[in-house]
Amino acid sequence: MITKIGQGRTSRVYLAKALDSTREKVAIKIFTIDFLKKSDHSDRGVAKEAAILDLIKENKMITKFRGLGSNGIIECIPSREKIQDITYLILDYVPMNLYYGLLKPNHKKPPVALGEKFGRFLLE
Repeated sequence: MITKIGQGRTSRVYLAKALDSTREKVAIKIFTIDFLKKSDHSDRGVAKEAAILDLIKENKMITKFRGLGSNGIIECIPSREKIQDITYLILDYVPMNLYYGLLKPNHKKPPVALGEKFGRFLLE
């Protein structure tokens, strides 16, 4: 992993390099232990998110899903402490500034939802 690039209530997202020969940049979404222990249904929610991402992976407007795991290990440097059984998704890395312009709020006008038409445009 290279650096943390985002976080939310359920997970944190890190920029990393793929371990395969391509060494491409990827985003790894790691779900927090608090979220996973919150409910017996949390792991089903993660699996459902992965299934949806897998179904729409051919759409060029959606970040490509690369995989899901629940047995990840993070080795902390320099302490060498290991955190095991990490639940994660691997996605293509998309630089934040590509989408930020679409979502950047305009403080002169009230916030407006992007709407169903825009969503359908992205998914076509």
